[in-house]
Amino acid sequence: MDRNTKDGVGSLQQKLRHHLTKSTQRVSNVGIKQSNKSLLLKTLLVQGPLSRAQLSLLTQLSKMTITNLVKEYMDEGILFEWGTAPSNGGPKPALLDVMAESLITTSLYIARDHLLVSLIDLRGNILAHSTASLPEDDSGANVMQKIYVLMDNMLAHKTKGRVWGMGISVAGPLDSERGVILNPPNFPQVRNLSIVKPLEERYGLPTYIENDIRVSSLAEMYYGNAKNVSNFVYVGVTSGVGCGIIIDRELFTGFDGNAGEFAHATIDPSGPQCSCGNIGCLEQYSTTSSAIRQYRQETGKDISWLELVSLAKDGDQLCLRIIKNLQKYLGYGLVALANIFDPECIIVGDEIIYVADLVLDGLNEYVNSHKIFRARPINIIKSYFPGSAPFIGTSPLIIEHLLQHKRPRMRILQEN
Repeated sequence: MDRNTKDGVGSLQQKLRHHLTKSTQRVSNVGIKQSNKSLLLKTLLVQGPLSRAQLSLLTQLSKMTITNLVKEYMDEGILFEWGTAPSNGGPKPALLDVMAESLITTSLYIARDHLLVSLIDLRGNILAHSTASLPEDDSGANVMQKIYVLMDNMLAHKTKGRVWGMGISVAGPLDSERGVILNPPNFPQVRNLSIVKPLEERYGLPTYIENDIRVSSLAEMYYGNAKNVSNFVYVGVTSGVGCGIIIDRELFTGFDGNAGEFAHATIDPSGPQCSCGNIGCLEQYSTTSSAIRQYRQETGKDISWLELVSLAKDGDQLCLRIIKNLQKYLGYGLVALANIFDPECIIVGDEIIYVADLVLDGLNEYVNSHKIFRARPINIIKSYFPGSAPFIGTSPLIIEHLLQHKRPRMRILQEN
């Protein structure tokens, strides 16, 4: 290669590096700006209304950045000025708040026996909803067709604001990166079901999927009993049990996105085999299904969870004993969570809230007398939501995904 050719190649490489650097900077700047906007929106939703100065203090963004982002949001009709804050000597600063119906989330909740599609605004209000049954013998293709029908009808609704994304809430385990529902226990209809890509292609909306219990924890953080809490664990008890973990007001999902599956920790090595394949899992003793199974074993009769609850509240001794047994084993799991995460509080929700008055005192007493660090009690409280958290939380799910632009994951050098 002669000198002129080398110079030409060197010049081309330099131009390419310059172009790639500029392109990377543009992408990075777009991501940072979107993350900042999402942080501002999250802060207002959780703690608003707030002044511009308060937003700058809480988000650690510069006043200039806050001013620019607020202007963009107000031009888009997403924020508005509402009243004034007390003055420190100068003019009273204007308070900012969120226009609830300016951005609408299309929510899909896939339960074991039904589908629920809804439109949810930024304040977690359900604007419209529709359901379809989900028989056990439904195929994945049938499930997708039912989802399309529900979604088509839901997106035909006229709304004040724009639909800005779709959130999917379903039992795990999931591959959230590929948008695939893997193999949830006792959930044959949706095994290895690729769902995010088909929905994005059909509707042209950014679509995110998350475990239903973790979605519930987002609902509590944004709209429920954890708005003023930085670190907490949400425990959902239905026919299964799982938890959503919030650390420093962020959802912790783990390396593969499946953190919180504490239901499948073995608590009885001589116990029955779980549907997951392990022996004596917590889920075998601390769920509504386990309570129903115990009642059936002792009476030979079938019963629903709500019927069992009703009998217990009427004083039926067998049903009370079954619920206390559920409470005992759930307490074992909560002590483990308390010791591992040291949360400010633990919120219990889903179907367990129907017996909150029967179990909360006992859970509080047991957890706080058995956790390692006992100087500060951990409050065990019931969920703010009577069952709607798994789909209401899909609205903040979109905000949380946009916030993920704020920092890249540090990579670890791999040895050859």
